[in-house]
Amino acid sequence: MLSEYFVFKTKTDDFNQRLDKILKELKNNNNKVIIYGFGAGFRELYSKFGLSQLNICAIADINNIKRGTFENIPTIHPEEIKQFDFDSILITNESYETILHYLRNDLAIEDKKIVTVFKENVTDENKNYKYLVKYNFEKNLTKLKNKLKSKKIVVYGAGALFELMYKYFNLQELNIIAVADIKYDLHDENEKFLNIKAISPLEIADLKPEYVLVATKNYINIVNDLCYYLLKNTGIKVGLFIKKPFIDTLKDIWKS
Repeated sequence: MLSEYFVFKTKTDDFNQRLDKILKELKNNNNKVIIYGFGAGFRELYSKFGLSQLNICAIADINNIKRGTFENIPTIHPEEIKQFDFDSILITNESYETILHYLRNDLAIEDKKIVTVFKENVTDENKNYKYLVKYNFEKNLTKLKNKLKSKKIVVYGAGALFELMYKYFNLQELNIIAVADIKYDLHDENEKFLNIKAISPLEIADLKPEYVLVATKNYINIVNDLCYYLLKNTGIKVGLFIKKPFIDTLKDIWKS
C-alpha cells in the first residue's frame, strides 16, 4: 500500500523534475542499474513513472523480498549487490537515510554510484508531512482561509513545519505580514524568512495584526505567553494552524 507521503510527494513538480533528470542521465549513459527497494512504491514507480525504461540488472531489498525474479530481473538480498556489475544504485524508498548509511558504510559503495529517487527539500519533510496529515491540517487550513479573509496575520514559528506548509500548501489567501520567532530576538531590520518579514515575538503587537497563527508542534506554552503576556489587552487574537485532539493536548501539557 502506498503511503500518504508517497502519493503527496510524487504529485509535486520538484519530484517529477528530479525523477525526469535522473532517468535521462541513467538512460543516456546506458547505466547498468541496481534498484534498492521492492515495495509498493517501487512497483508504482516502475509501472507509472518510467523506471521500467532503465537497464536494471537486479532489485535488492532487505525486507519483503524472495530471491527470484521480477519481470525477468533478479531479486536479491543487499549483501549480494557487490556480486553484480553495475554503474548505479537507485534507491526508490521514500525513507532513504538508513539505506544510504548501509550502502556507504557496510558495503563501501561510492557516493557517486548512489542515487535517491526521493529527496527532502525541507528538513524532516516526510516526518512533518505525516504530522500534518495526522492532525487534518488541510481541513483546518480551509477553515482558516474562510474565517480570516483579508485579516492581517502574523505567523508564530519560523521552523521546518511552517516551511513545509508554505512550500507545498496554498497559503496565498492568508494575509501573512510577518513571521515571529525567538530566534529573531536580535535581527537585522530587513531579515526575512521564506521571503516574509521576520520579527521577534516582542514586536508582534507593534505591527497591529488581527491574528497570530501558531505554526509549531508544541504550542501550549507559546499560546499562554501570547495571550497572557505579549498580547494581553491588545485585542489581537491567537489561533492555531494545527488543532490537536484534547487527549494529545493534555499529553503536551504533561510534557511541558
